[in-house]
Amino acid sequence: MDDTQTLTNPERLLHVPVPGGTVACFRSGSGHPMLYLHSAGDGGTWTEFHQQLAAQSTVFAPDHPGFGNSDDFTAITSMDRLVDHYLAFLDAARLDVVDLVGTSFGGWTAAALAIRSPARFRRMVLLAPAGLYDAEDPIADILSMAPDELIPALYHDDELVRSILATPPTEDQVAGVTRAMAALRRIAGPRLEQPDLEGRLSQVRTPTRIVAAMHDRIVPPSHTRRYAAAVPGAELMVVKDCGHSLYGEQLDAVAEAVTTFLA
Repeated sequence: MDDTQTLTNPERLLHVPVPGGTVACFRSGSGHPMLYLHSAGDGGTWTEFHQQLAAQSTVFAPDHPGFGNSDDFTAITSMDRLVDHYLAFLDAARLDVVDLVGTSFGGWTAAALAIRSPARFRRMVLLAPAGLYDAEDPIADILSMAPDELIPALYHDDELVRSILATPPTEDQVAGVTRAMAALRRIAGPRLEQPDLEGRLSQVRTPTRIVAAMHDRIVPPSHTRRYAAAVPGAELMVVKDCGHSLYGEQLDAVAEAVTTFLA
């Protein structure tokens, strides 16, 4: 669910064995290691956004369980178990202290990792992170949205929306999305929210930048403000002229928001 050009030749595609199966992970770049956790609409691709991050960091970009080229890991049925999974991945990949970047569902996952194991993470950037619960201003119910509803909710640029909707997905893409959404529902439940998350964010000790999309119709802007208020010392940046698919619309600005904080 991102129009960013996919690059076909990252430096290396790793297959990392962990309990329960194998994690597929792109690796590229040089510098301090970064764990990048993708959104619910990504996986299985290396994009220009990753490439910009890899100009400064050694980027490790694994596919979530059930996404892309990773195994299904059907025993992972909660965020706590997903955190266990990624801590096991860091151990298996022999990564000690890393920078942590997560987008949307990946941002929620990153926050949960930083709560559980703060010593593993040097700095953290959360891009439009999901996970907060608000009955009056909830996260969009993406698991119930048809493509002609979801794509306009992801992007601010109407012309871009029309372009994406004009290109029908391939059978392989449909199968991949179906598999990924089943995994997302298994891990996150019917909505991308965790009622006790906000109260636990005070446990984060990792220096953090929160990046919000000005016109986000998936994760309400109030959620990113609450993230920034709940994480001790967190910075909040707002990117103009884009929807939830931050780097799909404002690639350079979002990449700069990440790299300047991690420099």
